[in-house]
Amino acid sequence: SKTQAMREASVSARYAVEAIAREFRLANSYLIADSRDSITLFSYDENGNEVSREYALTACHEDNENMAICVSINDGEYQPMTSSDINVLKVNEGAIFDDQNSGALETMQPFLDINFKIKAELGKKKTDQFEQTISTTVAARSYPGFNSSIPLEQQN
Repeated sequence: SKTQAMREASVSARYAVEAIAREFRLANSYLIADSRDSITLFSYDENGNEVSREYALTACHEDNENMAICVSINDGEYQPMTSSDINVLKVNEGAIFDDQNSGALETMQPFLDINFKIKAELGKKKTDQFEQTISTTVAARSYPGFNSSIPLEQQN
């Protein structure tokens, strides 16, 4: 049961990372908060309407206070992407989302680092601890109109 709980915790965290990475690759632009614990991705739906998705480290589970990776679509309520059984933490108080090309020219391909740690209590008595660091770097697709990491307020 401990092995299964470890696998489920890991799968939950990897699912969140893959979803964010997929959205980042397809985004038209993005904005990372100064705290580096949230990123807003801007894209368009099939009707040409702008859609914003904010991914953030926050407590969005109704049943407990565990921190989670959560998503808010078009400024709606946060919905958890990670399981309520795990607690999502910063790694050494570092950034969850970090842009390697911050302030880059519009022609440079942006890269996003996603880095966090999950912590879960395992077993029937929840006495065993499981920790795992989840980390990836994703490149945005390069196509006309992607505004790289230029802050939105500076874009035309």
